[in-house]
Order: sequence, then structure tokens, then C-alpha cells
Amino acid sequence: MKFRIDKIPKNEDDIAEIQREVEQEEHHHHHEHGEEDIITQLLYSLQSLESKVNELQLGNEQCKKEISTIYKVLSKLVLATFTENKEERIKILRDVLSLLE
Repeated sequence: MKFRIDKIPKNEDDIAEIQREVEQEEHHHHHEHGEEDIITQLLYSLQSLESKVNELQLGNEQCKKEISTIYKVLSKLVLATFTENKEERIKILRDVLSLLE
């Protein structure tokens, strides 16, 4: 903040004018500082949201894999249930075990 006094105040009006100039300069500086703070906070919030989105995407991919595994297991269990050949049923159940490991 720069102060500029062109003349020495000689009366109350001069003092009031200088005070208005100082307050106006402080208000302007505070306004600029406030905008910078808001922008900084916005950027921080955006980065935080981006991080959360990335975490959710990773979690989403893991859920897709788990759901796929569940469907594979269920389909093999259905096959094992309706397979009459005991050896074939054992083979299918071993496949189920390998999927679950």
C-alpha cells in the first residue's frame, strides 16, 4: 500500500479527505486479497474433487471385476448343479474354487 500526501493537512476537511483515500485504498487491497483467497480455495476444492473422482473410478473398476467374478461363479454353480457326470461336476467346482482364490 502506498501513501501519498501531496499537502500537509491544515484543517478537518483535509484530514477527512486523506482518511477517505486511505480507507479506499485499504478496501481496494482487501477486495483483491479476498478474490485471490477465493480463487485459491476454489482451486483447492477442484483438486480435492478430482482426487475423489479418481478414487471413485478405481473403486468402480474393482466393483466391475467383482461383479464379473460373481456372475462367473454363479454360472459355473448352475452348470455343476445340472451336470449328471460326477467327474465333470468336480471339475466345474474346482473351476469355481480357482475363481474365488
